[in-house]
Amino acid sequence: MPLDIGGGSRGGGGPLSDSVDISPPSPAIGRTLLDYNPVNARLALETRLAQERLLAATGLTVKRYVLKLVGADVILASEIFNGAVSSQQVVIAKPYDLRRTPFDGLTVGGYTYAYTSNTARTRTDADGLVAEQTIQEPYTIDSEIIWAVEAESTGLDTTNLLDINANAKHWDSPGTAEINRYRLVSQIADTLSCTLLDDAGADTGSVVFIAKPPLLRRTPFDNLTYNGISYVYTGNAARVATKSPDIQNEIIIPPYINGISIIHAINVTNKTGIPDVTLLDLNVDARLWARA
Repeated sequence: MPLDIGGGSRGGGGPLSDSVDISPPSPAIGRTLLDYNPVNARLALETRLAQERLLAATGLTVKRYVLKLVGADVILASEIFNGAVSSQQVVIAKPYDLRRTPFDGLTVGGYTYAYTSNTARTRTDADGLVAEQTIQEPYTIDSEIIWAVEAESTGLDTTNLLDINANAKHWDSPGTAEINRYRLVSQIADTLSCTLLDDAGADTGSVVFIAKPPLLRRTPFDNLTYNGISYVYTGNAARVATKSPDIQNEIIIPPYINGISIIHAINVTNKTGIPDVTLLDLNVDARLWARA
């Protein structure tokens, strides 16, 4: 079957054993665009064009290769000659930020990294917050085109070829957590019991507990006084606020409605303030306390 130079079906990678010198490469073109947004496909094209202009200015020659295998710090690829793919494979250094050896099991820039594969890892910050990361866009075996140059230094002793990252691959940002939708089953003091919805909006039957936004919780306020205002709860969504001589009945609006309200939540492990609850309601409906 002829190679589809423009794309093709996705494939899987595999491990390679690399002998490395983990000093970072000197050419600026080896840097990875960490702030690339995968939703904006145009940026990948603009990035490649900018890199090609840089290559033209520096006099470096860029060649195209078809990806064959993904290793820890390098990839294997076959060069394209006049539209045909060579049967011989060459070793190409990954961009430094996409390599495994300089980060796996180490603390770099205040984060500790642990790799589960050559394209997946966990990143733990100083507070113990763990974020799962994968390389985006994923490597596509036998169809992805790799653009590479001969560099003065790649930081590896196995190759002088460097992937210029024309496809703008990056570690996905832990700041862009996946948001899922849930249907409310019942409201508890500080949490919501919900069922996960699938992409079509149907209940999956999987019941989870989601932390309410902090100001909508009961435990931090019930029978306590803040700024001269005393709170006594009559339910999980109703309370009496007293600041002598004024007394005000308050409710949450818009109300939580069992079986109807849709909750948008993200996973914020160890950050909800409620033991064993990792999901946090984003409060997209802007619920708040108001006079009843």
